[in-house]
Amino acid sequence: MVNYTTDVPALDMTFFANNDTSFWISDISSIQQGLTHLKQPHKYDCFMLLFINSSEGALFIDDKKFETTAPLFISIRPNSILSLSLSPSISGIVLLFKEAFFALRYNNNVLNHFSFLKHSHATVLKLQEAQWQKLAGFIQLIKQEFSTNAEMKDLVLRSYLNILLAKVERLFSKLNLREKFSLYEDKYRQFEALLESNFLQYKTPGQYAAKMFITTNYLNKICNNARGLSSGEIIRKRIALESQRLLHHTNLTVAQIAHRSGFESVSYFVTFFKRQVGQTPDSFRKNCHDFINKKNG
Repeated sequence: MVNYTTDVPALDMTFFANNDTSFWISDISSIQQGLTHLKQPHKYDCFMLLFINSSEGALFIDDKKFETTAPLFISIRPNSILSLSLSPSISGIVLLFKEAFFALRYNNNVLNHFSFLKHSHATVLKLQEAQWQKLAGFIQLIKQEFSTNAEMKDLVLRSYLNILLAKVERLFSKLNLREKFSLYEDKYRQFEALLESNFLQYKTPGQYAAKMFITTNYLNKICNNARGLSSGEIIRKRIALESQRLLHHTNLTVAQIAHRSGFESVSYFVTFFKRQVGQTPDSFRKNCHDFINKKNG
């Protein structure tokens, strides 16, 4: 599915998976049928991890060119502008996941601990053959779990994803490629801590800027440099994430969740949620296969 913005088409995960999902993994050759679209500049609303074993070609990410010499690991952040020019004989793995999928089990601060996910555009790491083989063996376990309909499948996939990210982070640690904290990163962590404690009470960038004794413009500069998003976008994402957690893990009604999330109007909450997540709260709950509802049904 392709959703067009004012200039760059935004592809959601249904472009690959053909159904609503927050996690998807497949052989990279499976995206060949979509390469006509993927050669053109586009962006995603999720993280993309590419494990390339054999290929010739290049990726252009936010106007930066990366040669796809194999074996290679590439991490691409949400909303990065991407175009692909790959050989038809490419082999490897593509893995897509939304931040909310990971954070429904692990606090979203944990995702920020993986340095290669924090770059404003993408992270590229050339792998040694032995490193590729170790990662490939574990990735096969993820693929096998993804292809099943076993109970607690999402729980297992989140755990596997956490381990995979940790394994990749180890490679960056060994090569001293971890991102060094900058002044912006330090200030962003201050903002993040305030947001985590106050997101249900404070909804505007100005409120957080005042608590940090800085201007709203400077807060936006901090957030854009640290995460590539405005402070307002980050605040809205955190509010939406909490709503997703409540919809996924509780039997609270949409009206109750709207009230708990600080919305006076249910209709405004539904509009906000749909704008942030891409579906209504009721649809999100249904697609998360709410365990209690299934059990009682």
